[in-house]
Amino acid sequence: TTNPRDAERTAGGSSSGSAAAVAAGFVDAALGTQTIASVARPAAFCGIAGLAPTFGRVDRAGVDLYAPSVDVVGAFAKDVPTLDRVARAILDDYRTPDPYGRFLPRKLLLPTNFVDAACAPEAKRWFGWAVTYLLARMGDPVAVVREAPSCLDDVADVTRRHLAVIHAEFAAGHERRFADRSDLYRPETARLIREAPPLPDETAAAGGARLRRALEAALDSADAFAFITPGAAQGVAPLLDGTTGDPAATLPFARAGLPTLVLPVGADRTTGLPFSIQLVGRAGSDELLLQFAARLEEKAFPAPAPAGEGSEPWDPDAEKRPAYTPGEKFPRVGRRGIRS
Repeated sequence: TTNPRDAERTAGGSSSGSAAAVAAGFVDAALGTQTIASVARPAAFCGIAGLAPTFGRVDRAGVDLYAPSVDVVGAFAKDVPTLDRVARAILDDYRTPDPYGRFLPRKLLLPTNFVDAACAPEAKRWFGWAVTYLLARMGDPVAVVREAPSCLDDVADVTRRHLAVIHAEFAAGHERRFADRSDLYRPETARLIREAPPLPDETAAAGGARLRRALEAALDSADAFAFITPGAAQGVAPLLDGTTGDPAATLPFARAGLPTLVLPVGADRTTGLPFSIQLVGRAGSDELLLQFAARLEEKAFPAPAPAGEGSEPWDPDAEKRPAYTPGEKFPRVGRRGIRS
């Protein structure tokens, strides 16, 4: 699948067809599945809103799962209110945290060690602008605290453990079909099945639950309601090269089964490619993430127009902090910062 924002760029992971359809304006919303970052990354690369819910909150009946212990069914949408309407239809026991929209969480936790280790310099640069602009537009109701949770010190180890689990589960799920019709599998998929490690024991499989508890403890310690990170480790969609981009920005949270919401916040001035932030909440806080993201979209980051409809540059310079009101055209950021 190519990216509607640029046909020479990837649209992201395995759910990229759904994301591309929304970004192109063919549909207002679509469903997708996520094992590592296949909702978050396509949403970020295509410049749309995306929600990967808390593990277990959306029924997976009828889905051909890749890794049953982590797979979730999520959604993409043209904007957060539309995403919220989809969530109301698919989330188990949807509950609006504040029906009147009066409550606004005050604190986000920026995990500095994770962002430094998992994200490319360009992604960190755009992310820094986005956080500065978010604080300038939202004012006192929102704060960002920077800490380095020890559970995210070793991203490589978290990645290794997650990949071992999902590849083992994928191979086990395809064992019978592969034995009967291995000739129908792509060479790289066949190789993955043949080389997959054995299914982990119960202790290894419980690693995701341990990570979830540690991440939620980090939020508790900081008195924060959610993590904030770049939406994608590379920032914007990379050129088509046979891969779908780096999933590192979302992998630990997918392993932990926590809800993640990706929100587009700007576009590169040179390429016009969108970049996004990611909000990661406690298990079961999907509705709170949606409500908070809707407020951000309303007050700071209006949803972009569908691909092909045009947009003008946006430039939330950390020093100038120009006024930017909902309804203005989708923002873009240049290499020297933000310009009006």
